[in-house]
Amino acid sequence: MEQDGTARRIIAAIKAQIHSGAYRPGDRLPSTRAFAAERGASRTTVTAAYNQLDAQGYLIIRQARVPSLPQDWRKRRLRPPSRSLRRATSRHSPADC
Repeated sequence: MEQDGTARRIIAAIKAQIHSGAYRPGDRLPSTRAFAAERGASRTTVTAAYNQLDAQGYLIIRQARVPSLPQDWRKRRLRPPSRSLRRATSRHSPADC
C-alpha cells in the first residue's frame, strides 16, 4: 500500500528531525490536518504516523490537543531511524511526504 509507505516516510522524517534537534523536548508538532495539508498527504496517513510515533514513545498525543514531544524523550533511549530506513527516506525529502 502506498499509504503505508507514505506513513513510514513521515515517521522517519519526524524521527530524523527529533534526533537532529529540529524538534526539542516539549515542542508541539503541527495538527494532523495542518501536517497533511503541508505535506500533501491524507489526514488518515498522518494520524497513523503520529499514532505509531506515540506508541514508540516519540510523541505524546492527548485528545483535542496537538502532539508534542515528551519532556524526557532523551531519557527514554529512543533510537534514531535505522540506516536502511534513512537511506530509503533520503530519496524523498520530508516535503514529499
